[in-house]
Amino acid sequence: MATKICSLLKEEKQQLVKPVKLDPLRALTHLLDNGFSARQYTNTRLLAIEQGANIFPAYNTVREAKKECRPPADCLEISDVAVALPLQQLMNHTANRLLSLQEPVIASIKNQGANITVKLQAKWGSDGSSDHSRYNQKFNVQAENSASPSDANLFATTMVPLQMTTIDADQRIIWRNPTPQSARWCRPIRLSFAKETDAFTTEVIESVIGEVESLNPLVVTLSGVTITVLYELYLTMIDGKVLAVITKTKSKQSCCICKATPKAMNILTDMERRFKPKPDTLIYGLSVLHLWIRVFEWLLHVSYRQDFCRWQIRGPERKRLAKARKLQVQTDFQEKMKLRVDFPSARGTGNSNNGNVCRVAFSQPDDLSSILGLENELIQSMRIILIALSCQLPLDEELFHQHCMKTARFYVKYYSWFPMPPTIHKVLIHSRDILLANDLPMGVLAEDAAESCNKFYRHNRQFHARKNSRENNLKDVFQRALDWSDPIVASFAMKKRQNSRARKNLPPEVLGLLKAPEAPVAAIQELEEIEEESFERDTFEEFSQNLDELVLPEDKFYNTIINDHDIDDCSTEDTEDEDSCSETSGTGDENSEDFI
Repeated sequence: MATKICSLLKEEKQQLVKPVKLDPLRALTHLLDNGFSARQYTNTRLLAIEQGANIFPAYNTVREAKKECRPPADCLEISDVAVALPLQQLMNHTANRLLSLQEPVIASIKNQGANITVKLQAKWGSDGSSDHSRYNQKFNVQAENSASPSDANLFATTMVPLQMTTIDADQRIIWRNPTPQSARWCRPIRLSFAKETDAFTTEVIESVIGEVESLNPLVVTLSGVTITVLYELYLTMIDGKVLAVITKTKSKQSCCICKATPKAMNILTDMERRFKPKPDTLIYGLSVLHLWIRVFEWLLHVSYRQDFCRWQIRGPERKRLAKARKLQVQTDFQEKMKLRVDFPSARGTGNSNNGNVCRVAFSQPDDLSSILGLENELIQSMRIILIALSCQLPLDEELFHQHCMKTARFYVKYYSWFPMPPTIHKVLIHSRDILLANDLPMGVLAEDAAESCNKFYRHNRQFHARKNSRENNLKDVFQRALDWSDPIVASFAMKKRQNSRARKNLPPEVLGLLKAPEAPVAAIQELEEIEEESFERDTFEEFSQNLDELVLPEDKFYNTIINDHDIDDCSTEDTEDEDSCSETSGTGDENSEDFI
């Protein structure tokens, strides 16, 4: 009887609660998260109204909300082959949206001064993708790098905001990107119908670098506080092909950092002279997403040559042995790990070695060592390096360098007949210098977000863009990318998306390579002042009581380390297993969340 009464009261209460209409920006987020078109959104709204729940605003209201997610429309530079937004306008709009999002934080620190100077750090880069839809429309202008225009290739230049901090002794964090590898934060700077050639890549990169160098600070007043925003951008969302173009490395087999050739890469003596980095080559990060594939393919190629232990496959006998060995390795992968390894892609470019295949393979190092016939210690060491570089926590440069050098010497001891590929050489030899040259961890600066966007450009161009002209088609793709990556829109339901991800703890070996957290500067100064005052006190008890009352500000960046070392891997969210990020394919694996 009591249960029945409770049920009736609950039903009556539910009937009295009236549905609350969604805010236009939340409705826009719902539209983008579910990939709705205008018609699908309208049909969903009409169905909700029929059921007595008028919770969705009209689509015209949502369309007006989209204007808040974009810089002024007259800023766009549009043609049949390219659409671009001045970097100054994009950075100003992003900074304004972040400050509006964090207005409570600004209000909490305004009592410490009427003027605040903050620094907005972001990463950017360029990447090309292929296999886009081709439409039977005439180009009104000539393609940017080809005599025959084509919309089969898209070259995208994008930016991801990372964090906003105050420029003072405390360096207080106003905002930090919770998922820097998610496509939800990837804001477009330029989209072009162009193939990724060396000449075109150089032209685009140099153009954006010029804009970065000429950026002006933004001055805005919020909550009675005058805020000056400075910009700091890192060119790290690139792959090995773009890095070779930027550093003017002619041979793909040479190191982009020190220009070492394959013959010298296995010689680990006099390294300070032999592998001295060239100026301004350490600031481009390590391209961590592509690193997983490069390491996996390197181990595959060593395994294929195990029967004759030579780098080059010359002569019919070596070719026969290598072919038989490759077939055996592919069969073992399929039987033991259910993976298709080193098969040509059905699209005609690249192969089946994508990021997901590599992560699954390295998640079972013992089986991987058995299949490849390589030393288990080498597999384990490379696995630790990949996970350490992929996480978003700062590494101890010296400890990580020692681990890398130990791995390099172990490899040369057993496989000196196979020179290190340039990517492996860069990680094992130059990783310490690269870590020291960059302010943020490599896992934060990686290129996952840019690679993840390629599939969204394909999908949006086909299903969410007008087909009446290439100019409108490209404009719609660009503007939907701006809506998708708006800081306020991207922040909605962030916790829900984060909680839906699979979480795995970092291995103990990786925890041992992390940098120990440091106390905030303000806390150290306060502690020093108390220590100086303690000498004037009469009793030690009085000093102890004062020290107990001192509360150090929480360093949220390391809170996961302090809590029983329960650290989750840092990764890209909201992505799927679709593209390979091998350099030959021009696209990237997008599901990089399940680090081993």
